[in-house]
Amino acid sequence: MKKDGILRIILMNLLMVLFSYFSIGYTYEIFRLGINGLRELRVPVNAIPPVNVDGQDFTPLFRLLGMVSNGYLSLIELTAYCLSLITSVVVILVITLILSVLFRVIAKRKITFVSAKEKKYTKISYIGMILLSLGVGLISTHYTVLLPLLLFTAVWALPFLLIYVKLILTYTDASETSSNL
Repeated sequence: MKKDGILRIILMNLLMVLFSYFSIGYTYEIFRLGINGLRELRVPVNAIPPVNVDGQDFTPLFRLLGMVSNGYLSLIELTAYCLSLITSVVVILVITLILSVLFRVIAKRKITFVSAKEKKYTKISYIGMILLSLGVGLISTHYTVLLPLLLFTAVWALPFLLIYVKLILTYTDASETSSNL
């Protein structure tokens, strides 16, 4: 394998480490922070004391209002969770697209030959980095935030596969095609 191939593999691995860092980091922040601040504001409905106004019992009405406010806080919590997921996906996707397209343009301009070893190492390191990203993410979140981890990993892995890895794996040199004839 030539020096160019080794350099491409090293740069590809550095990019994948950066992408994995983002997916693991955002997943860990969702796990660590959560949205527990709104849960502290919830009304303990069963702890509402009896409310009597002019001899009438208004306790069920006040408990209903407590349940409505808890439902509203749950809706706000769900909205904040979805917005944080969408924002994280957009950030990871934009960074992945910019760096992958830039790397592809530079690599395609410089490619003169792609050896079979480079193709093999590209495939192995790509699959290995995805598995490493998932493994580290699962361990760091104590196996609790699986869906965001899968989503964030897929957000960087699929565009990088389509933009760069596919280029390397399908690249054929003139010497390879003439030897096959």
